[in-house]
Amino acid sequence: MDAEGISMEEFKSAFEKGNMFASGIAVDYGSSLIVAKSGNVEDQGDGTDVSVSSKFRIESMQSLAPGIKIGMRMPSTKVLNQSDARPWHFQELLPSNGRWRVVVFTGDISQPEQKSKMETVGKAFNDEASFLRRFTPADARYDTVFEVLAVHSAPRTSATIFDFPEVFRPYDDVDGFDYMKIYVDDVSYHEGHGKIYETFNIDPKGCIVIIRPDQYVSYVGPTDDTEAINCFFSGFMRVSAQKTEIVNGPPGGATSNGLDDAPSHQPGSGAAALDGIAPNEMAAQNGDVLPA
Repeated sequence: MDAEGISMEEFKSAFEKGNMFASGIAVDYGSSLIVAKSGNVEDQGDGTDVSVSSKFRIESMQSLAPGIKIGMRMPSTKVLNQSDARPWHFQELLPSNGRWRVVVFTGDISQPEQKSKMETVGKAFNDEASFLRRFTPADARYDTVFEVLAVHSAPRTSATIFDFPEVFRPYDDVDGFDYMKIYVDDVSYHEGHGKIYETFNIDPKGCIVIIRPDQYVSYVGPTDDTEAINCFFSGFMRVSAQKTEIVNGPPGGATSNGLDDAPSHQPGSGAAALDGIAPNEMAAQNGDVLPA
């Protein structure tokens, strides 16, 4: 307490909360169709039922990344691009362009166990039944709807992009390999060390984080439960009515990865979209819970 009886700790706390609100990052979305948070949907929002069908309901594991709060905006610190060592603030990699991000924190891939987990994730994401194949429109660029990113914690010089599954280094006939999907938690040459794993308390064994197009966190879960990702998106995405071909390698190595039949619970639309929810209505379907 100072001479006026004011606690500087309380003042600092109130100032920080006010700053978060003024910056637009204090919103805390409750559980809904597009936020896989535990708890009662109606209690967390404004009383409106915006829950997903029990068939598609999954729950996050906040303990895998306590610093990445489910329902809040994705925080930021610096990471390095694996290919050229350029530092990026993580928020810079998440422009609001309508894409969903699925970020795989793979851990230290120089360890056989972590590399094996990463390869399993890559295989699951590349499967014909995965969300990438089912909900990416026919003839669309591979990252039109979903952008899959990897952030590992091994020394950058111990790995190359070719140590990663193809889903993390997609190939385009015009642009070649996409070098902007793989990042590393390592020290930069001139801009310090962001320490994203330490800063956000990310489990060394890794996790998968789903980030909405507006940069808010939808889900945090283990890397060995890729089916939860498919289940999450199946709750509101529409399956493309046509086959989708996504090229994941140079000419001669391309494969067609589409589905002949859409699952019975999803209406075919010819394009991936929120099931009956217009983009400008997305926020209205969630309960805004502001910190006290």
